[in-house]
Amino acid sequence: MIDSPLALLAAATTALLAGLTIRWIVPPPRSLRSRMQPYLAPATSVVRPSPAGGAFWRVFGPIVTQAAESAGRLLERSGDQVTVAKLRQAGWYRDVPEPDMISAYRMAQLKAIAIGVLLGVLAGHVLALSPVTRPIRFRT
Repeated sequence: MIDSPLALLAAATTALLAGLTIRWIVPPPRSLRSRMQPYLAPATSVVRPSPAGGAFWRVFGPIVTQAAESAGRLLERSGDQVTVAKLRQAGWYRDVPEPDMISAYRMAQLKAIAIGVLLGVLAGHVLALSPVTRPIRFRT
């Protein structure tokens, strides 16, 4: 165990210096895209970036989107056209096309529901009111 703060500072400085020296001697390799670019045909040279969220979003995205659509239909029973009109009047999602506008709004609703549930569960645990930890007692 290190006894003094000065020894801790010396050890941290030595570790930092060793790490920077190794990085200077052996720099990290370039990205794969920059190494592959000269070998790609001109027609396919535009490499598309992966969608936001990457592989996780490709797997779970449709499930989350369907849940958002279902929650949105439950919360907004007036219909998609009325919802679009309300969003336009409120000035939300101005630069987004109409179908994407509804989808983005419903995702925001789903996020709000999830955050509310998590905060409620957290508050229940903090206040020791969780039905999981509190035994149910019946009066006889």
